[in-house]
Amino acid sequence: MRIEGWEKLLHEYIEATKSLTFEWGKNDCALWCADWVNMCIGKDYAELWRGRYSSEIHLRELLKARGLDSFGDIADCYEEPKDIKFITRGDIVLHPIGTLGICTGIDSVFITERGFIVEKTHKCLKGWKVT
Repeated sequence: MRIEGWEKLLHEYIEATKSLTFEWGKNDCALWCADWVNMCIGKDYAELWRGRYSSEIHLRELLKARGLDSFGDIADCYEEPKDIKFITRGDIVLHPIGTLGICTGIDSVFITERGFIVEKTHKCLKGWKVT
């Protein structure tokens, strides 16, 4: 269950992290989303991943060792994926380029190696409820 005041917390989290630089294993899309989930519902889905990789190559090796191929596969391990039409503000989404992000309503935000990007939520491939 989401904590009281999660809406304000979501806005503050996104604003506070917009200036952060993308860094594999510290501030990448999966950890950024996992940090949000942990703040919102108190579950650290990145516990097994945090501090265990420092490059995309190393992450891909960890994924392969666990029988996974993508960031979406990581999210699938923790929550059942939902059709994007059932995703709402504060939920996790998958961008068509394979990056995880956070739904903010009509739009969703993503941290990438190019910085923060915004995409229309309905264009995302699937999502996961944060409850």
